[in-house]
Amino acid sequence: MRPDPVTTTRTIAPAPAERLLIASFRDWAFAREAGRSPHDAMPAGLAAHAGSAAAACFFALVRALEAISLRPLEVACRHCGGASTDLQRLVVACGVAPVNPRLGEQLLAPLVSDPRFVVRLGRGLNLALT
Repeated sequence: MRPDPVTTTRTIAPAPAERLLIASFRDWAFAREAGRSPHDAMPAGLAAHAGSAAAACFFALVRALEAISLRPLEVACRHCGGASTDLQRLVVACGVAPVNPRLGEQLLAPLVSDPRFVVRLGRGLNLALT
């Protein structure tokens, strides 16, 4: 008997680079909520896992997000604690940036005043993580 495709739910785990991005964005946001500066410790932790180029790209991306966000970004869903829509937009925009920057810009348009700039940084981050 085959499972019903309508009622069967499949969960696909994020790729290692996506998990690292999710954890890094969450560390940044939680440090900000706690009133601490995440800029000192976070790039070092990211550098330990992905290298100094990835940490530098992430640091630049976070600085840009802090400067041009249209509103405070949420990283955790208020209902389930999983990845928020904002976090999903950020991660997917970084992922598609090298192959479809317009899609990345469309994903980020509700979050930042200059999505093209953030997509360019996301492209660099994507390349540094591969």
